[in-house]
Amino acid sequence: MNSLNDTVLVGRAALGDRRAFDALVSRHALPLRRYLLRLTGDPPLADDLAQETFIKAYCRIGTFGGLAGFRTWLFRIGYNAFCSHRRGEHEAAELDDSLPAAEGADPDTAHDVQAALARLRTEERSALLLHYMEDFPVAKVAAIMHMPVGTVKSHLKRGRDKLETFLKQNGYEKE
Repeated sequence: MNSLNDTVLVGRAALGDRRAFDALVSRHALPLRRYLLRLTGDPPLADDLAQETFIKAYCRIGTFGGLAGFRTWLFRIGYNAFCSHRRGEHEAAELDDSLPAAEGADPDTAHDVQAALARLRTEERSALLLHYMEDFPVAKVAAIMHMPVGTVKSHLKRGRDKLETFLKQNGYEKE
């Protein structure tokens, strides 16, 4: 079933094929969890949000219209779950510098990048993570975040500028 594309799997899942939905989960769980982990900085919360995302996707699989790709639709559900969680918190908690390092990254550099990401506004961090780490084109980032393309581009620019400033202040120069 791994060779089937997402559209075929979604169609089968919508007809009640659990194995098709399981294949979608297997295919997309790691990138979704990675995005949520980098967004929240909290591994248990990222796991909870990923699980909530897949539960919602399973319950709504019949409403998937195919206007965007399944991955975009899934990440949009995940982003909405994150936003709902944030709205549910009574006080905004500051993210700490304990975001996990990317695989194969130099631990010192990765820690500085993660510390810089933690200082960005949520929209800037989410846009940067979706575009640069998850390889979504700007238009799909806009769809996921429910924002106009121009707003996403502004978040990307401000986020990059803030990251560059932070990293320069910490001894990293642009090459």
